[in-house]
Amino acid sequence: MAHLNARLSVSLFITGLLTITPLFSADKFTSSMSVLRSPGTFTILVNELQATKVNALLEKRVGEKKVTLLAPTDVAFNAFGQLGALRDTPLDEAFLKFHILQGLWPRKRLRANRTARTLADKPLNLKDIGKILYSIETDNGIIHVVDKVVLHPDVKKKLNLK
Repeated sequence: MAHLNARLSVSLFITGLLTITPLFSADKFTSSMSVLRSPGTFTILVNELQATKVNALLEKRVGEKKVTLLAPTDVAFNAFGQLGALRDTPLDEAFLKFHILQGLWPRKRLRANRTARTLADKPLNLKDIGKILYSIETDNGIIHVVDKVVLHPDVKKKLNLK
C-alpha cells in the first residue's frame, strides 16, 4: 500500500493504460476525494460522486469515521456502459455508496472475508469487486483502485443483469 507522506510523489503505471501522479504535502489534509481528483484516472467517478453529493462522505476530516472506497477507473466505467440508466434516479446514490465500505478494509481483510457492509446498507460479496490494481492510504481511509464497477443488487435488477 502506498503511504502518502510529506512531498511524496507517487507515480504508478497500471496495465499500460493508466498513470497517476499525485503530489501531497504533510501540512494539508489528504482526503480520498483529493486523490480521486488527480487528472485523468477517475473523471467519471468524481463527476458522479459530486452530482449525487456522495463526495462529502469522502472528504471527512481525520478523527471521523474512516471508509474504504472501491474506486473503478474511467476504463472500468466505460466498460460498464450503463451509467446513464441510473442518472437522476434514487439508485444513482445507492450505486455509488455500494462502492464505499464501512471502516478500514486493507487487502488482507478483503481476502479474509466473504462480505463487507457498504454505506448503501447492503452487504457486498467481496468476490464481485474485480481485481485490485493498487491501493492508496489517505487520511480518512483507503482507496482500492479496481478494474470493475461494483453493482448494487437493486441496480442489477433494474438493468436486468445477473
